[in-house]
Amino acid sequence: MISSTPLVSIIIPVYNSEPYLEECIDSIINQTYRSIEIILINDGSTDRSHEIAKSYPIKDDRIIVLSQPNRGVSAARNAGLNVAKGEYVLFVDSDDTIREDSVEVLCRHAMVSNTEVVLGNMCFCYPDGKQEFFFKRSTELSKYPLLSGEQCFSQLVKINAFPPSSCLFFTKRSFILKRQLFFEEGIVHEDELWCIKALVCAPKVSVMDFFFYSYRVRQGSIMRSDNKKYRIYSFFRVIKSLEEFAARLEEKQELMKAIGYVYVRIFYNYFLICQLLHEIKEGTNEYTAYSERLLKKIFPMLSQFQQQACSYFFRSGNKLILSI
Repeated sequence: MISSTPLVSIIIPVYNSEPYLEECIDSIINQTYRSIEIILINDGSTDRSHEIAKSYPIKDDRIIVLSQPNRGVSAARNAGLNVAKGEYVLFVDSDDTIREDSVEVLCRHAMVSNTEVVLGNMCFCYPDGKQEFFFKRSTELSKYPLLSGEQCFSQLVKINAFPPSSCLFFTKRSFILKRQLFFEEGIVHEDELWCIKALVCAPKVSVMDFFFYSYRVRQGSIMRSDNKKYRIYSFFRVIKSLEEFAARLEEKQELMKAIGYVYVRIFYNYFLICQLLHEIKEGTNEYTAYSERLLKKIFPMLSQFQQQACSYFFRSGNKLILSI
C-alpha cells in the first residue's frame, strides 16, 4: 500500500446498465487501494440501475449516489466532478470493470512522477470471450517516462496510439479545475474532445503500458448505436470545438508544437463522419466544404507528416462520399 494515501475520486455515470452494474461497482470497491470515494451518477435510468446503485452505500460508506434526469454521459461526469473531493480522478463506465490493483498502481505512479496525467491502456472484451489489447505504445515512446502533454500527444498521434477514452486518464483534480476540463454536453464522442484538451494542456504526463481497464463490447452501447445521424452531428461538433481550441492556442502562441496534430485528429474525425454518411447512404456537401476550406487555410503551417495525414483522411473520406 502507498505510504501516503491521497483520496481518489472514481466517477461512474450510470444509465440502463442493470446486467453489468454490480460487476462494475464490485471491481471498484474491491480495489487494493482503499482511500477512494465512488461517485455513482444515475442519469435517468429506466431499468433497475438506480435501485442497484442505491443499495451500495449501505454496504460501503465510500459510495455516493446522485441522480439526475437523462442528460447524457457528459452531464453525468460533470456532475461527478462538481462534488468530487479527491486529489486524483478516474472515470469508469458502468458496464466496464477495472483490475483490482488499478488505483494502487496508477496512484503510486502519479505520486512518484508528480504528473498531472497518468495514461494507461484498455482491453476490449467481447461476448464470446475474445480479448483485444488497445493503445500499446512503441518502445521509442517508453524511453521517455515523463513528457509534456504536447510532446506526449504529438508522439501518440504520430504512432497511431492516441486513446480517445477519458477512462484511461488518471488525472489530478486540481489540473482539471484549473483548465476547466469539463465535458461538452449534448453530444456523444465527447471523449475525442476532452482527451485532446486534457493531454495537450497537461504540463507533465506519464505513459504506462498498464492494461487496467476492461471495456465491455456489447450491442446497444452508445458507441455502437444505430443513431448514426446523431453521431455525425456529434463528430462535427467535436471538429468545430477542436478548431476553436487550436485557434486559441495559436492566438496565445501556446503549445504550438501540438496544434498541427490537433488538426490531424480533426481530419480523422472528418473521415469518421464520411464513414457514417456512407453507411446511411446520405451524401452532403456541408462537411466536405467545411473541411476543404479548413485544409486550405491550415495547410501551409503543417509539417510534412501533418500535411500527408490530413490530406489522407480528407481524400479517403471524400472517396466514401463519392461512392454513395
